Order: sequence, then structure tokens, then C-alpha cells
Amino acid sequence: MVAIVYHSIQRKFLLPEIARPIVSKDEYVKVCEVDTELFSVAFAKTQHERSAWVDNVGVTHLQPGNPERSTSVGDIIEIDGKPYCVDFDGFAPVTWKTSSSEAEEIVQALSGLKSFI
Repeated sequence: MVAIVYHSIQRKFLLPEIARPIVSKDEYVKVCEVDTELFSVAFAKTQHERSAWVDNVGVTHLQPGNPERSTSVGDIIEIDGKPYCVDFDGFAPVTWKTSSSEAEEIVQALSGLKSFI
């Protein structure tokens, strides 16, 4: 299984996407694929520790020539088609935006609240 790592273009480190459970792929760049089925491993393998994470075993860097930062709060890791936002304390599920219609986005967000009513 492969984890796909997306970095936020706007670098929203202090405003994680969990505040907006519907996110647009236009706000992210696909930076790498990591051979793992665990979010925690994908996160760990995309951290600069002793060397640049692009040199880690099992990591396929998809943006060669571009300097990369470590994966941080607000970035997205997707495994098996399920995107999760890196949170301050783990990972929170998000949904990729499927339409540019703001009205449809609101309806989709509200439909998730039905279970609380």
C-alpha cells in the first residue's frame, strides 16, 4: 500500500484543516509517495531528522529539484483513497472537495451533522 503526501501551498501550520473538513486539492501539492499503510509511518518518513526525508528508504519524491520541508500540521496524507489532515495530536479525516459550487459544499458539510441532530 502507498501513502500519498500533500503539502499545503499556503502553509497553514496554525490553522489545521480539521476546522474545514472539506478541502480542495488546488490548495495542496503532491510531494511524495511512501511505501506504508500507516499514517504515522508516512508522517515519520517525511521529517528531516538526520538527513533530508527525500533520501529515506520507501519514499518516492515527486517534486525533484524543489526543496522540501517536513510534513506539518495542516498537510494531508492519503491512504487507500482516504485523506487525513495532520493535526496537532494525530490525524483527522477530511474530504476532498468535489465541486466548486459553494452551495454544494455547504450542503455536503451539513449532511455530516445529521447524526448529531
